[in-house]
Amino acid sequence: MAKLPSTYKPVINNKISNNRKIYRSNNAMYNDKEEVLNKIFYNKKFAYTKNVEIVTKNGIYNTNLISRGNNYILTIDNERINIDDIISIQIKNP
Repeated sequence: MAKLPSTYKPVINNKISNNRKIYRSNNAMYNDKEEVLNKIFYNKKFAYTKNVEIVTKNGIYNTNLISRGNNYILTIDNERINIDDIISIQIKNP
């Protein structure tokens, strides 16, 4: 049989960081803010019926959420919160 050509295998020099970010909430449970936001918005119930506590770089919000954009969420108090600024988010009444 004829010898087949060898396959190309690139050298990876970059640091691979594909772990999920974990945030610690006030009730000592670990949660991911994307998981919590998906739980709120992709549910059969309306999002504004859930009371949430959001801790951000700028302060603490106890409010209900209305909608979600690309990188922000809107509250019932007509405030726009960047998702990148959120440190932790917790649902008060599940």
